[in-house]
Amino acid sequence: MSVTSPKVWSVEAFLNWEAQQDERYELFDGIAWAMVGATRRHHLTVSNIRRTLERQIAPPCDVYSETMRLQVEDAVTYPDVFVCCTKEASLDATVMHEATLIVEVLSPSTRARDQEAKWQLYQSVSGLQAYLIVHADRRFIEHYTRERKGWHYDSTTDGECKVAGYELLVDEVYKGILE
Repeated sequence: MSVTSPKVWSVEAFLNWEAQQDERYELFDGIAWAMVGATRRHHLTVSNIRRTLERQIAPPCDVYSETMRLQVEDAVTYPDVFVCCTKEASLDATVMHEATLIVEVLSPSTRARDQEAKWQLYQSVSGLQAYLIVHADRRFIEHYTRERKGWHYDSTTDGECKVAGYELLVDEVYKGILE
């Protein structure tokens, strides 16, 4: 990601501006950040995760990936994959405001932001039950699960990752990528 300008945006102004752009941008600390293109490895990992989750959800939940925005406080992001369970969202919505599960697939250009800034931001999502960080270059999934006393961290390199009522098999996540 790269900074587009030093202009400080409100969420409303940013969303209006971004709707007229050919590229996608995220909003952090009032600054618009250009989203860079993904590698095939990144895309396939995201697709594998989405397919796995779609087999496990039921209404009113939906799985979103890459092109649906998530607004958290005064930030707007494009999580790689997220699950939202709300009946209130319009079919014409372009921004969701809640998530029960968020997954970010690490890229060299987004690694620090996904592991630090986004993780700090996503902790404020009241309904969020789990945050997964999936490494695209090696079989390694980090996961944070909300518990009564805070967040529990765990990781896995093989087998399964069970979070927020969903099960991700490591072999399925990395199918066709790192077998």
